Order: sequence, then structure tokens, then C-alpha cells
Amino acid sequence: MGAGGLASPYFFNAANVITYVIMIVFSPIFAVLGNRSSLKWILLFGTAGYLPCFGALYCNSVYGTQWFLHFGAATCGFSAAALWTSEAAIAVAYPEDNRQGLYISLWMAIGLFGTYFDEHLPRHDWPLALTISPPHKLIRTDGTQPTFNSGLTRIPLKQGFVGLWKALKSRHIILLMAIFITVRWSYTYQGNYLVPYFTVRGRALADFVQTICGIIATVGWGRLLDAQTLFRNKRILCNVGWYSMLLVFVVQWIFNFYMQAELQSRSPPPVLDIYSRDYAKAIVAYCLYSIAGNASVVWTYWILALYNSNVDTLSYTSGILRSAESIGFSCAYGIGSRDHVSLMTNLAVSFAVFVASVPITCYVA
Repeated sequence: MGAGGLASPYFFNAANVITYVIMIVFSPIFAVLGNRSSLKWILLFGTAGYLPCFGALYCNSVYGTQWFLHFGAATCGFSAAALWTSEAAIAVAYPEDNRQGLYISLWMAIGLFGTYFDEHLPRHDWPLALTISPPHKLIRTDGTQPTFNSGLTRIPLKQGFVGLWKALKSRHIILLMAIFITVRWSYTYQGNYLVPYFTVRGRALADFVQTICGIIATVGWGRLLDAQTLFRNKRILCNVGWYSMLLVFVVQWIFNFYMQAELQSRSPPPVLDIYSRDYAKAIVAYCLYSIAGNASVVWTYWILALYNSNVDTLSYTSGILRSAESIGFSCAYGIGSRDHVSLMTNLAVSFAVFVASVPITCYVA
């Protein structure tokens, strides 16, 4: 965590708060700008701000210059707001109706795979962004083209902000806001959980295993959400996707509390390596969270298209979703940045906010 563990997890979490606070504001703005110019150009801009962040991590590891991490977090916030919003709109709006789950899951799986190579990718990803076709020139394999709610391929800024406000007031967006904010809240706890109880080698293997679990989960749930031959309609698929994901979350929470209580009760606290007796058991909850958390990402973006599949509207709703996610992330990282907040307290808060979102999400699903 943090350039080979050389950045304190608490300081690194504080830097992440800066990133996500910026994203709260600018994700919807970049959605409007994407409809005004082109999602391709917003995507291209989104590749630019990560290099200062990587440079800041390097300088911290070599020279101990922590202030640079805050600057890198800020540039990353602007770029991530553009990148995350535009890539989400493209991944959801471009595929055929019966293959949206597959393409959303492949997008997320590639992102997980890229976490092991992201220090190299920023040098080469911007030329790939230039190859993205504008939606009005795209022809899908079934012969259809993406549609626009406004009927315009270039939406004026004023009309774009009106469209954003209209999307924000949509009943399904208001009801889904709770799960958007809370579903990945415990990501901060999961990262902090590894630091005191595992060696660097133990954390590295745990990250690798949970990434593999996440890739399998994203592709699996994506295929499930496209299984219209097994289920009569998409509303049933929506229920199946949500409740199967919720089942994994329940098991994960139970195991999280069990392992946290057991590890913190030991004196002295254990430091588990890959050959330790309890190592496999200790990373189960971490891997279960990767399964449920990544499946939830596929489901939340898939359900946006269930309600409205127009490119311009999906750009707005993707920006709103990214903003809502960033609210959850910034609050969670804010808690995780306080070294006096115990891991059990962090876990309990994560569990409470997730449980609060479940009833309303069950109603929407």
C-alpha cells in the first residue's frame, strides 16, 4: 500500500480523500462536457493526471516528500473524474442490449488486471483513447446504433446541465443513490486490515488472490445479467443479480467480524506470512469482499441501462453514480485516515451504512 508500503496507510488515505472530494464535484461536470464535445476527448483528458500521482509516490519512497502526494492526489482527482465518468458511459452505452453485462464485466475485469501494470500504462493509454468511435458513428454487431434522448450528438452546455438535473431528479436514481454511496464503503477497511496483520509478502499475495477472485466475479455476474434465455425478462435478472450478490455480502460481513475479533484479541498481534497457519483463513473475508464488491459494480452500472440506455442520459447517470461513489469513498477514507479509529470501529461503520442501504435497494431491484 502506497509505493511498496513506504507511505503510511493513514497519510495515503488522507490523500485519497482529496482525490474523491474533487471527483464528487467534477464527475457530473465531465458528464456534461462529454455530451458537449465527445466522450473520447474526456476519456483522453482522463489519462493525463495520473503521472503526477505516480511521481509523488516515487518521491515519497525515495525522498520522503509527503506534500507531493497531496498534489498528485489533486491531479488524480480531476483526471479520475473525467476517466471514470467517460469510460463508464462508453462501457454501458456502446454494447448491444443483450451483451451489456458481458461488456461491463470485461471493462471492470481489465481494470482489475491493469492494477498490476498501472505504473506503465499511463505512458501508452492515451493513443488507445483516440481510437474510440463517437457513438453516432458506431454500428453494433446486430446492426443497431446507440440512441440519444435529446436527438443531438453535441449538446449545448446549458441544455446539458438541464439534462443532468433532470437525470438527478429521476426516481430510480434517487432510490439507487444509497447503494451507490455505500456499496464499496468498506474498501478502506479492507486495505487497512492488511497492514497490521500481514507481512509485505502476505499482503502482495492477498492482493493477487483477491484480484483473481474479482475478475472471476465480474465476468460471472456479467454473464448472469445477460442470461435472458434462462430468465423471462431483465427485471427478474435484476433481482437474481442483486440477491445473489447480497448473499455473498452477508457471508463476507460475518467472516470479517469473526476474523477482526480473533486477530485483535491476540497478544501480541499476529503478523501473518504466506506460510503462516492462519494465513489462508485470514484472507478469506478479503477475497469475499472482492467477489461481492466487484459484482456490485457490474450490477450498479447494468441497472442504469435497464432504466435508460440513451448515450446522453447514461453519461449523466454515470457521472452521478461516480459522484455518489466518491461521496462514500471520501467518507470512508476520511475515517481510515485517522490512526486513533480502531479497525473494528471502521468495520462496524462500513457494515452499518451498507445495511442502511439494503432495504431501499431491495425495493428498487
